[in-house]
Amino acid sequence: MMNKNDFAKRQANRVLRQKLKLEKTFARELASYFAEQKRRKKTGKEISSIKPVLERHYKRIVKEFTGVKIKQDVQNKISESFEFIIAGKAQQRAEEIDKITEDRWKRSIQAARDQEPDATEETLLLIALQIFRNYNKNRVQTISISETQTVSESVRFEITKAVHLEMEQIILEQNRQRAKELYDLSGDYTSYQIYNEIDIKPEAILTGLLLTAKKKWMTMGDARVRDIHNAANGQEQYYLEPYQVGGELLMFPGDGSLGASAKNLVNCRCVSVGL
Repeated sequence: MMNKNDFAKRQANRVLRQKLKLEKTFARELASYFAEQKRRKKTGKEISSIKPVLERHYKRIVKEFTGVKIKQDVQNKISESFEFIIAGKAQQRAEEIDKITEDRWKRSIQAARDQEPDATEETLLLIALQIFRNYNKNRVQTISISETQTVSESVRFEITKAVHLEMEQIILEQNRQRAKELYDLSGDYTSYQIYNEIDIKPEAILTGLLLTAKKKWMTMGDARVRDIHNAANGQEQYYLEPYQVGGELLMFPGDGSLGASAKNLVNCRCVSVGL
């Protein structure tokens, strides 16, 4: 039977592959979005909201990590959590990104004026558009990595919480098939153990596994990993307890709900694996 470390590595690699695939698609959509904003500025139109682009990406993440569409009635608690993530977070992030984009456009205009103080308005516009374009090249990567990370880890965290709650009832019923379905949904080690041992181990021992379920912080393991995340690599916490990373608290990589700053969140690709 697979041990914890082998399981964690397998899960981390699987999740990373899924995220990278989603990031590439999202990056293309973001590039198109910002190109459209550039065209709008050139013709004097207001920029459009990024909310539809975010919502589409968030729904893709949910489908990729759960195998179901948002509208399907899979499990009420999970569905409600996903709806909240998509509706609430998309709106919040759209407002933030739109504001930053508009602010950056104003800065691009000012930079163009500083660069060519005697230029005509038409020339200033062309210079500002180029500055705006260069800025958005970097912005695309930052948004695509950070948004994919935050939402995918949020989804996986909510799934595992809901699965653990249901597993208690599954143990009482000794329903091996349902245990298998829940393990497939969450992919965490505790569910894997329960699925494999529900007919073997006493009920009290299986219940104890749930009460002591843990999660593990894992990095990509390459040169791009920031120092504070390298220091957190391998850190284990009980599932409902936060990780301590660089003096800040995070429930999962990319989580800003407990006040974590950009130094912990931006461009993070770490994974939280259920043990």
